[in-house]
Amino acid sequence: MLAWPLGVLLAISFVTCTVTNITKNWYSRKISTSTRGTWFFVLVQCLATAVLIFAINGGMGEFSWYSLFMGLIFGVVGTLQLITFMYAIAIGPFSYSSVISSMATLIPTLAGAIFWNEKISIFQWIGIVLMVVCIIFSTDKPKTRDDRKVGTKWLLIILSSTVLGGFIGILQKMHQTSVYKEQTSLFLVSSFLISAAIAGVMMVICRNKRQGDNVTPAAKTAWKWLIPLISGLSFAFPHIINLYLSGVLEAAIMFPVVNLGPLVLTTVAAAVIFKEKLSVRQWIGICIGIVSTLFVSGVISF
Repeated sequence: MLAWPLGVLLAISFVTCTVTNITKNWYSRKISTSTRGTWFFVLVQCLATAVLIFAINGGMGEFSWYSLFMGLIFGVVGTLQLITFMYAIAIGPFSYSSVISSMATLIPTLAGAIFWNEKISIFQWIGIVLMVVCIIFSTDKPKTRDDRKVGTKWLLIILSSTVLGGFIGILQKMHQTSVYKEQTSLFLVSSFLISAAIAGVMMVICRNKRQGDNVTPAAKTAWKWLIPLISGLSFAFPHIINLYLSGVLEAAIMFPVVNLGPLVLTTVAAAVIFKEKLSVRQWIGICIGIVSTLFVSGVISF
């Protein structure tokens, strides 16, 4: 699969990443809003992702303590990022949460310049400034479809998710620029297995806690399992592809590009599927966020 043209790989990454984001939002809004329910989603999703990656790569491949250790760190950071993002979209707008989350690309972009001597152009610096402007526009207290007001709490949570997402990119780059870059299966499968283990432990811890949970009747059926399963199977493809691309493309190009496609598709899905109502200020912020990603990726330059 990785031998396919770059455009095809990016298209697969964009679409499957968007499907994953939509299923996260659907589960957080329609199936379960409890902490235990969220951990259940993580458990099923990560197990499905690990199994599919294992199958696609034909096993775990070569072993090294470096890839295993990096995979475990990647899994812990990825779990925290997923939980904070799901909590953010449970209490706030899906579209704007996705835009702010895409700003994670800024962290590996700067890291590429600092640690891998990759140059950042003036236009990419303009994009970085526009990303900050986008975040400022997000403080307009957006409303979800059921008119829940979201303010500082939502912003802090989604910013935490964004920082964690940035570290995910750094870890990908670190592994793929090492001599162990071919050990992608060990790296990814171990990361998702540790994520599933964490989720399982947290489900046990949360089982006796009484929490408000707006669970729909669908949660009592196969949908409770099917949605995180679909999310997990979709999640495998962007991880395989993006990990590979992080080793062959510069961070200042790769990370903004792989965030831009899903960002645009997710914004459309938020408006069409979830009927989110955002203010004019927030839509301007979303547009600025998309333009900033174009600048950082180098798509816009003169």
